[in-house]
Amino acid sequence: MALSIRTAADTEAERRTAADLEATVSRHDLTAWTFTNDVIIQEGANPHSHPALTLSTRNDGDHQLSSLIHEQMHWFCADRDADAERAYQQDLRPRYPVVPVGRPDGADTEESTYLHLIVCWLEIDAVAHLLGRATAERIANDFAKAGVYGWVYRTVLNDFETLGQIYARHDLRITVSG
Repeated sequence: MALSIRTAADTEAERRTAADLEATVSRHDLTAWTFTNDVIIQEGANPHSHPALTLSTRNDGDHQLSSLIHEQMHWFCADRDADAERAYQQDLRPRYPVVPVGRPDGADTEESTYLHLIVCWLEIDAVAHLLGRATAERIANDFAKAGVYGWVYRTVLNDFETLGQIYARHDLRITVSG
């Protein structure tokens, strides 16, 4: 599925970010991680997945690619809401009974923090496949240091293999050959 990247207000920063993202995605086959093809670049926005996948102008290059994949993974999880709910209830909540809510370590709600344990794992797994494990870890650590889901990214990196097994049991992994 080819991406349709457009700007929200056609500002210079948005045009520059859109061109950078188009150049970045042209170097990679993102088919396995694309669940919506509509991408909006909006200056000053907080990246979000719904109703339309929207990215800010704050990131570029590999960090913007990781943000794009992160938001795509929200679409993947939305399509598998029952599987994500089972993973949350059966495995994530018992493993992490207390999670942070709010920045810099968690998401807006407890449930969203748990969801981000899945989304961020999928993001790191995809970026590792595309750019290598060291780059995926560096980007995740950069986001954590910037106050974006800090606890979530650190937890995912620390418990990566265990979480991967959990997500495999709940059909929440994306398998890519090669």
